[in-house]
This record gives sequence, structure tokens and C-alpha cells, in this order.
Amino acid sequence: MLLIPGTASTPQGSFGRTLIPDLQKNRTPFCQVTLPQTNTGDVQRNAEYVVHAVRSMHAMSGRKVQLIGWSQGGGPMPRWALKYWPDIRPMVDNLIALDPDNAGTAVLDIFGCGIVNLFCTPAIWQQRPTSNFIRTLNAGAMTYPNVNYTVIFVNLSNFIQPSMNGESQRLPAGPNVTNIGIQDFCGGLASSPPDHATVVDNPVAMAMISSVLARPGKPLNLQTVNRQTCGRIGSELAKVAGPLVQNYFTTFTQTIPQYGGVPAEPPLRCYARPGPGCKR
Repeated sequence: MLLIPGTASTPQGSFGRTLIPDLQKNRTPFCQVTLPQTNTGDVQRNAEYVVHAVRSMHAMSGRKVQLIGWSQGGGPMPRWALKYWPDIRPMVDNLIALDPDNAGTAVLDIFGCGIVNLFCTPAIWQQRPTSNFIRTLNAGAMTYPNVNYTVIFVNLSNFIQPSMNGESQRLPAGPNVTNIGIQDFCGGLASSPPDHATVVDNPVAMAMISSVLARPGKPLNLQTVNRQTCGRIGSELAKVAGPLVQNYFTTFTQTIPQYGGVPAEPPLRCYARPGPGCKR
């Protein structure tokens, strides 16, 4: 499996509190992709790292690759790779997306990109709902029949909006797609905090990931997930509160300002624009 981090994060920053320790404890092999500029740069370039990782892992193992990503790493980045590098689609079994911004997120509009660009990195420009990147990403097919998709999200997410019912996270329904809100699974909005960052540490999300990995070749079947994990949400998330606050502090005081100040969205690569094709 390949772990793909979110914007302004590393694999350790995204998954190091819960998922990576669990994988190591269970001796489950995995790879992780570390992106330039702490994953704040052009998502089109980031997608090329995913393509290279998938090709390399498939060549070494002879097996299909499981993609597990959070936020940008669960939606825009791997989906761009699958859209424009069709050769990797047969190499991927499942894209497991944790609170991805598949339709962008309106929360990024409050950064004032185009007016005050201090916090506007290339990836932030591109993940606004009205960006050329998001419009192009979602033009035409959004999923492919030889790839399975499991989208795990939180309703009323504090960072991926709108998301009353997963509007920004969901992918189009299909036999190879499962969209599930954690609160919907656990019985109501009060059952889990609507926090974008803690989806990665939510015991229900971890149980869903385990269920997907136990059934290669298929998206998530909710009947295979133990609903008793819903009762552990509060205690499990309390354990990661300290490291999570530190991550937030680093992200908004150091990482994003370091790479921010970009005055406009990166232009679409020539292969994604109408007209004659070009070499990638």
C-alpha cells in the first residue's frame, strides 16, 4: 500500500499518530510518498510522484497497489494521476480516501487568494472549488471501472465544505464506489467530531481501512465493519490531541507561510488543456 499525505503535510505528519504505528505493529508492509515543498506545491507535479510510486511498487511486487490518502492525498492528487496516466489504472486495486476534497473546498476561499496571498500556495489555489484544476479534474469520468474507490468522510467537516452530506467529498455512485460518512455509519452527527484532521486517527476509519484491505479487489462493504468501534471514537481521538495541535501550529505558522505568496493558480499542463497533445 502507498500512503499519500495531505496538503502541507508529510506521511509522518498525516499518518504517524495512528495508521503507521498500527501497520508496523501488524507487520503490514507499506510505502509512503514524500512530496516537494511539504506537499504545498503544484498538485499536477505531485501526481507525477504518485504515478512513479505506483509503477515502481507494481513492478517490484507484481501485485496491485492499495492507495490510502488523506485530503489532497486522497482526492485531487491520486485522481489526477489516474485521469492522465491511464497505464496505472490496472496497477491500482483501491483508492481509500479519507475526507478528500474531490470537489475542492470553499474553506480555502477565506485565505483571500488574489487579494492577500500570504497563505496561498499553489496547492491551495488549485483546491478552491472554482479553480481550473478542480474543474478539469472533474470534467468527464471521475472514476474508472478497474479501480475501486472507498471514500470515508465526516459530515459538516470543519475544512472540507460544503459537506452536510459529503457534497465535497463524495464520488459518483457506482458498483466500484463506496461513499460513507462516519457519523452516518455511527448513528448521527453527534457520534463523531466533524474534524478534518482527526479522520486519519478515527477508529471507525481505521476499521474501514482494515476491512477494505482484507477484501482485495472490492470497495468497502459496510457489513464487514464492526460498529462497536463507534464507541471508541472519543477515547481514541483524545490520545492524539497533543500531537495534532502541534501539527496545526507548524502548518499555519511555518509550512504554509514558507511556500505561500503565490499570486495565481499554476497553469494547467498542456496535456490537460484542449488542443493538440503534448509529452508529459
